[in-house]
Amino acid sequence: MDSKSDKVTRVRPNFSIRTLAIVVTFACCYLACWGPTKNQGCKFVLQQLEAQSARELTIDFPWGEKASMPLVVGVNRDNIRGYYFWFFGYVAKLPYEREVGWDGHWTHEIRKMVEALERPLSDP
Repeated sequence: MDSKSDKVTRVRPNFSIRTLAIVVTFACCYLACWGPTKNQGCKFVLQQLEAQSARELTIDFPWGEKASMPLVVGVNRDNIRGYYFWFFGYVAKLPYEREVGWDGHWTHEIRKMVEALERPLSDP
């Protein structure tokens, strides 16, 4: 009568207090980087991009920087928001981009409205 299907087994995670303390410490260190990213990271990424634009002789200067999350800075450039990883002086471009409008919203909604206005009205 005593089969395995009758017994209810619970899976409990096995971790120690030391593991929990290490995970909490890393999470706190990551979240604590948000302040320096907002204050110093945005400025540093903009300086790097402006220097790059000057070297390449392009006029698409970055605008509208924002610290989206700790260690990640989003910068608008030619209506494209590019994301950069900033780690206290090291800057790397991330492979994520999105199209934004003049106020930071998605431009596909604006394009839909413009296309709707440009379509000729059909006679009923």
